[in-house]
Amino acid sequence: MKRIFPILLAFSVLASGCGQKSLSMGSKMVTAITLDSETVEVRVGETWPLSVSFEPAGASSTVDWQTSDPAVATINSVGTVLGVSEGTATVFAYSKSNFDAVASCEITVLPPPEPDVLVTSVTLSETKFELAKGSSLDLSPYLKVLPDNATNKKVNWTSSDVKVVLPSPTGRVSAMGAGTAVIRATAADASGLYAACTITVPEPAAPTGCCEGCTCGCGGSGKCPGCSGGGSGPSPGDDDPATDPDLVLFHACDDLTFVHTGHMSGLSLQTLGRQQGKAYIMRTCGGDPEIFIINRPTASDVIDSKIENFSKGHLLFWFFIDNATELRKRAAIDGRIEISDSNDPNHALAWSSKTYLADKVSDGWNLIDLPFSEGRDLNPSHRLNQHATKYFRIYFNGSVSSVEMTFGIDAIGFKEDK
Repeated sequence: MKRIFPILLAFSVLASGCGQKSLSMGSKMVTAITLDSETVEVRVGETWPLSVSFEPAGASSTVDWQTSDPAVATINSVGTVLGVSEGTATVFAYSKSNFDAVASCEITVLPPPEPDVLVTSVTLSETKFELAKGSSLDLSPYLKVLPDNATNKKVNWTSSDVKVVLPSPTGRVSAMGAGTAVIRATAADASGLYAACTITVPEPAAPTGCCEGCTCGCGGSGKCPGCSGGGSGPSPGDDDPATDPDLVLFHACDDLTFVHTGHMSGLSLQTLGRQQGKAYIMRTCGGDPEIFIINRPTASDVIDSKIENFSKGHLLFWFFIDNATELRKRAAIDGRIEISDSNDPNHALAWSSKTYLADKVSDGWNLIDLPFSEGRDLNPSHRLNQHATKYFRIYFNGSVSSVEMTFGIDAIGFKEDK
């Protein structure tokens, strides 16, 4: 034992003097080193991190970094490259436990990025508009953003009162209720410049004779403000549009009960601009193909449509869209409107959302009438039980599903031809 110790001591001194990192018993010697990139492009002033891996698996080592031309690119002790000036340089990574293990990466340094060109002017060629409630208008043709070479010419559209006028991200505004609102188009870049216009939505004229959407003055039982005739409907002065007395409601859309809120973002209730009852359901979204889902989960919640002759049945609802042109693009591929007596989509009666909805609607409110006779049983062996309906859905597919749009739905119900 006395003879062995001096030999071991001498070996230790020899190993430490040859520049190699000492290895503990059981560790693996690095035989090769690899960088995660062989070529990299950076701009002057930009950085790029390089990382290393060792062979064999389980081997490790500290690394020494060097550059062939520090006037072009430098590299720090953790492998981060910095572009200094235009040109090309090579950086090297050496394993300190084995100087024969080396890897390199060619760095091309490009000119610094051009500075952003900020917006200098945002204008609207018209600054006053009047819209009837339920109608819409695209303001983008009136907008001009200068200079033409601005880096970011996008604007953000906002309204001083969304209950009066609601803007979409593309500049289409929808008249939601009577009043006046200021619409701003604000540059999205750091300039903060904006243009504004005033939109007035007048009070609807007081109806005379028979009111649309109710039966007062027509021998029926409903009553609207300004209509003559008796009935048990809303008293004069009420502004809740009367419900069609022949419509069996699946969902009045006066609240969010049974609406699949957990699956759909951007939902809200709106009382201005409703077509029937006290409110309507509005949704602003982009990227979700399913627009509305209503599910009555228990047997006590299902609705009997009162339709006895299936071939004479209709599904009706009011549908609002702020941009019918974009909707037609979204529905260009496929999609359905469905009503079902279960949660099984194969038990639905369905209509094409392109053919029966998107191709028919215009900007604003639209009354959608879907005859049962034109619907398709998704499962030919299962005919919809119209006396126990519980599920309603509208969805679209298409190439512009990420375009944000505003939808509304009101008074979903059933009617039978007389």
